[in-house]
Amino acid sequence: MENSEYRLVASGGSERPRQSRIALVVGVTALLFVYAATATWTSDGQTRDTRGAALPGWNLVENGSLELSEFSSLDAWLVETDDGWFSNRSPGLIAVASVGYLLTAPFTDSFSYWPSTMMAILMSAAAAGLVAATAKRLGGEWSHWPIVIVGLASSVWSIAADQLWPHGPAAMFLALGVWGLTTDRNWLVGAVFGLAVLVRPPVAVIAFVIGVGLSLYRRDAKPLFQIGVPTSVAAVAYLFYNWLIFGSLSPTAAYEAVGGGLRSGTDTLQSSLANVLVAFASPRYGVLVWTPWIIVGMVATSRAWKSLPDWARILAPAAIIYLMVHVQINRVSGGLPYNYRYAIEAVVVAAPVLIAGLWTKRGDGLFKTATVITVLTALTLQIAFVFVSECTGIGTATPKCGLFGL
Repeated sequence: MENSEYRLVASGGSERPRQSRIALVVGVTALLFVYAATATWTSDGQTRDTRGAALPGWNLVENGSLELSEFSSLDAWLVETDDGWFSNRSPGLIAVASVGYLLTAPFTDSFSYWPSTMMAILMSAAAAGLVAATAKRLGGEWSHWPIVIVGLASSVWSIAADQLWPHGPAAMFLALGVWGLTTDRNWLVGAVFGLAVLVRPPVAVIAFVIGVGLSLYRRDAKPLFQIGVPTSVAAVAYLFYNWLIFGSLSPTAAYEAVGGGLRSGTDTLQSSLANVLVAFASPRYGVLVWTPWIIVGMVATSRAWKSLPDWARILAPAAIIYLMVHVQINRVSGGLPYNYRYAIEAVVVAAPVLIAGLWTKRGDGLFKTATVITVLTALTLQIAFVFVSECTGIGTATPKCGLFGL
């Protein structure tokens, strides 16, 4: 009979762990090739969001400045201030872009988008690899299959790895933090969660829920302190950056500077609940529709809940709470005609325990069939989005896609 319980797997020197590591490296490498073959490398197809990240990253490396007056005519979320024109993209995302331009500086002589796309690919693939490594520590010995499930059967492929949205870098830092939880490296967890906050500030919700949850489970304030202090330092640094660039300590200063983009605070309870339903279950944007293997994983996980380590029990609630909060502060669509992007971080955070749950039920014919069907469904939807649909206006108020030219 198959073992139906979760277990933490210690690393060792045996042949099997070595083979597992090789499978992980091979899987991530294959993912890199797929991402590279389907990504948006040139200016055609870049969104205003990704232009707004790439331009200041390049300018910081090339000219040592974030000021972008020479690009003020571009639709790239640029803001005019008393000191010039600046991108409203987060400082962490701009820093990620600058790393790409710094690494590729010997190979470029003018601004181009491919170094920023390279960073999106590398960090998205790393996120999938870290999810697989964490699932392995929970006993999910599928080796490369978690990379397929998260790396291809979710919008980590179609959105995060396509160009430099904040989701790939934020997901990578969050996945690294979750991996750190497996060995109680809470200071590391807090540090990388802080980096995720600098890239995508709303993920502070995930850090908060995990820190509080661990402290409650263990009846010890230490995890909250260890995770909360570095994350809080990063949040303060983000607010200070807003004050320097936009003259405001508001966490939404960057959006207020371009006239909004966030949801109104006057929305009714009914509309707020409707947005939650859309984010989870609508045909156009629902994460459970576009990534249905999550449902099977949740059922499998619930049946072995008592076997989970305390930190693993917090992952799914943290992901759910994050997404519920996020739909209250920004539009559900994320500027997409269909598919999802705001849920990417939530999927990556919850995925290790969900995939390990699927592994525990691999001997159950019904669960195995459901897993195969839902993974193939998710993969088919992402393949259609990447190869079949032709989309314009992504990131704007009027995104449009055509299927087979229709």
